[in-house]
Formats: sequence, structure tokens, C-alpha cells
Amino acid sequence: MLVFVVFFSLLLKASVTIVLEYLMNWLGEKAFTSELGRWLYALLACLEKPLLPEAHSLIRQLARRCSEVRASLESKEDKRLSALNLLICLVARYFEQNDLADKE
Repeated sequence: MLVFVVFFSLLLKASVTIVLEYLMNWLGEKAFTSELGRWLYALLACLEKPLLPEAHSLIRQLARRCSEVRASLESKEDKRLSALNLLICLVARYFEQNDLADKE
């Protein structure tokens, strides 16, 4: 996991946004996997506030897509559940997109 963070920390903000956009397109076409979750987490860790407008839009799309995938899971024991919850929580709480947070 550290390799992902070190790698992405060397990229410029715009490059992180480009890779995030690519992975969001990938997520739209493929199933969510734990590996993809790690890449997305590493990218979120590299984003700095204030966000570029493109990054702002992408992280909102990410949280919505993760919510959709989570809703489609058949079991609460699914290994992807914790990764999905973490990504949703990071977008909602850290990046202050509170309307996307789970209701308590």
C-alpha cells in the first residue's frame, strides 16, 4: 500500500485528477475490487484541499458510484464492503461533501 502512496505523491495535482478520472471510467465498466479500492484510496490521499473543480466532481461521482455498488452487494460479509464504506466516508467527511454521507 505504501508503494501506491509514494508513487502518487510524486504526481502533480492535475496528474492525480487524470488518473482518478481514468479509474472512475474503469469503475463504470468493471466490477469494484479491493485492488481498485486501494488505488482509489491512494489517489484520495494525494488530493489536497482546496480541490480542483475537476477533482471535486470526480470524488462526488466516486462516492455515488461506491454507494451504488454497496447497495447491490448481496451480503454484509462481502470483502468489498469496508473499502466502499471507507471511500464514501472520506469523500463525505474529509472532503466535506456532507450530502453524500450516510445518514446516522
